[in-house]
Amino acid sequence: MTSLPDINELNEAAFASFNNLISLLFEPAPPLAIELYAKRPFDDYTQLLNLAKQVISQLSKDDQITVVNAHPRLGEKNLSVMSAIEQGKIMNNSVDQQLALLNKAYEDRHGFKFITFVNGRSRQDILPEIKSRIDNDTGLELECGLNAMISIAFDRLKKISAKI
Repeated sequence: MTSLPDINELNEAAFASFNNLISLLFEPAPPLAIELYAKRPFDDYTQLLNLAKQVISQLSKDDQITVVNAHPRLGEKNLSVMSAIEQGKIMNNSVDQQLALLNKAYEDRHGFKFITFVNGRSRQDILPEIKSRIDNDTGLELECGLNAMISIAFDRLKKISAKI
């Protein structure tokens, strides 16, 4: 598993390095990275994540969608290192085909990717959730996706910190 540098190193990093490092927590989300970079220094990573939640709430809707869309689709084959760990590496063609269809239906309805905090659940376990959320209000779904992204980032921080 990849590790994060000491918070002081992150605070002093050039933007490209800063962006790459926080992508471990958030996936590559330029609107978020730009805003967080401008708000340095951070006392610790928890402060950074708490501030990220505030920053996200103040982004334009288009930028919020960009942040949500930084995450890979559930069941996607090309995943970041962190997403691969979270989603598991076991492929199930039937479940993956269902996820692909549901992802498409969700994106067609809402205009952005379905994001949930997997938290150790199998892809099969996620199917009812995505099905139940397709017809929800789009504003509510964007908020759910952004909140899930923050939960994922806190979980990633906990997992990465445990390896240090």
